[in-house]
Amino acid sequence: MQLTMKTKLTELLHRKVPILAWLPKYNVNAAVSDVLAGITVGLTLIPQAIAYASLAGLNPKYGLYSSIFGGVMYIFLGTTKQLSVGPTSIMALLCLTYTHDTSLEMVAFLTFLTGLVQLTCGLLSLGKCKSYLYYGTPMSDVHT
Repeated sequence: MQLTMKTKLTELLHRKVPILAWLPKYNVNAAVSDVLAGITVGLTLIPQAIAYASLAGLNPKYGLYSSIFGGVMYIFLGTTKQLSVGPTSIMALLCLTYTHDTSLEMVAFLTFLTGLVQLTCGLLSLGKCKSYLYYGTPMSDVHT
């Protein structure tokens, strides 16, 4: 019984923090390709992050911070290798809409709160609920 509970806990931890599952099996020979891909994505994110920070009405350095922090967090919590994480135009426009006449602290609080909601949804596996939504509902966010 004790071994079964330990195994279940380990499986749960590997599902919620995927780096614990794949890092021990990582092929070191692929490191050069992975570093090159990371540099390529990072260079692509620089102008994008600066533009989206300007779109949100913020100093461009905050766009760079958001792209770096998002990528680092995705290393530990992400499950897909083929994904570029960073600021988006939709989030920049929403940030401008809700914080255009407030202080930088309010922007930081909104960002923190958004991340907290996303982390909670991920830990509670609420992504499964999307199967109950009409197909056009989540896609409308992408196409606006």
